[in-house]
Amino acid sequence: MRIVLLGPPGAGKGTQAKKLVDALGIPHVSTGDMFRRMVALGGDLGVRIQAIIGSGHLVPDAETCEVVETFLTRESLWDRFMLDGFPRTVPQAETFDSMLSKRGKRLDAVVAIDLSEQNVLARLGGRKSCPKCGSVYHDVSLPPKMAGLCDRDGARLTVREDDQPEKILERLRVYVRQTQPLLDYYERAGSVRRVDGTADAGGLCVLAANPPRASWPLCEMVRMIEIKSPDEIDKMVECGRITRRVLDELGAAVRPGLSTLELDEMAESIIRAEGAEPAFKGYFGYPATICASINCEVVHGIPRRDKILREGDILSIDVGVRKLGFHGDAARTFPIGRISPEARRLMDACRASLEAGVAQAVANNRVEDISRAIQSVAEKAGFSVVREWVGHGVGRNLHEDPQIPNFVTGKKGPVLEPGMTLAIEPMVNEGTYKTEILEDRWTVVTVDRKLSAHFEDSILVTKNGPKVLT
Repeated sequence: MRIVLLGPPGAGKGTQAKKLVDALGIPHVSTGDMFRRMVALGGDLGVRIQAIIGSGHLVPDAETCEVVETFLTRESLWDRFMLDGFPRTVPQAETFDSMLSKRGKRLDAVVAIDLSEQNVLARLGGRKSCPKCGSVYHDVSLPPKMAGLCDRDGARLTVREDDQPEKILERLRVYVRQTQPLLDYYERAGSVRRVDGTADAGGLCVLAANPPRASWPLCEMVRMIEIKSPDEIDKMVECGRITRRVLDELGAAVRPGLSTLELDEMAESIIRAEGAEPAFKGYFGYPATICASINCEVVHGIPRRDKILREGDILSIDVGVRKLGFHGDAARTFPIGRISPEARRLMDACRASLEAGVAQAVANNRVEDISRAIQSVAEKAGFSVVREWVGHGVGRNLHEDPQIPNFVTGKKGPVLEPGMTLAIEPMVNEGTYKTEILEDRWTVVTVDRKLSAHFEDSILVTKNGPKVLT
């Protein structure tokens, strides 16, 4: 795992870096660590760095990149690192990408910690220290027993010059000015994973470009894109087989007068008979085995006894299966009895957009190729693709990187490699692409209450093209 960590003053990079280190078992390396190591080793490079730092100047890009390359090579860290403080500029990032490329490697992610001016001020402005003993306190996270007084010697606490509000804002704006071009560079490469810097110590959350309606723990997010081994692929194939069986049997059973809860009970029975578990049930508190979404419901419709299928409805069934430590995830939209020509055309367009997207899931393509194919087919048919909900990687976790939008975002996204497993899932609407969530906090519906269709398959990227697992 190769990660670059970025964050403004007050973001608590040290604390958050520790979470990543603990979750991934990779070393946290700061630019200062590398400079000190080179100076300690001596040699021509160490002498040059010591002279530059001793003169009070910043180390130039060329020497900084030389230090990084020397350090990572000497410590055998090209496959596993979290860099903190490097790169700082676009030229450094370009040079670093070249270093990685010549070794057949690339960054897995740039983790950018987001923190508002208000939160930065609250964190750094709340810091106070004792002028006598040097003890440090914080108004919120580490207050003294008596307000304004040091616990050890009773001296009145003071605010450092650097922690005055105007100084904090100045440092923050310098950071933003210097870092924004770097973020733009990595955004274009699809590498950035945004993390909420206000998350509590129990877990950080991902702020992705198209976020799910839940907070994902950082340890879940940082697994990034996993390349599956042959043994893992065999397990994914088994999960896919069971997922497909569930959809086939439910599709044969749907009819007017049936409740969606009956379908849910049938699905759970099939899954457990296969020695597997329902992957959705209990997932972030979701109460059922399947998502059963009727007509204007886009996704995440909760099965109920009083939710009865009627002639002319269209029903999306989304199901996830967990077995052998891996997952299968797929969805189909079924007609209930005789449906309108427009409903049929919508379903056909959604299925065709899925097939077009899957066809682009080939090695050396990018995620954007899948997105463009889906959007093109759906919009050519006169329909719209949902923006707020997207496809994703699937494997040990039900939701993994990369996210797979069903529309072109302007970001190419990761390069596809053999061994990646993806859940591609266009959601296509008859009217507007806009959606909203009902009061049950799960069911997503079209804003204009027009029809929506949903098809999904879990697929494997291979050297010879995509293999559908579900």
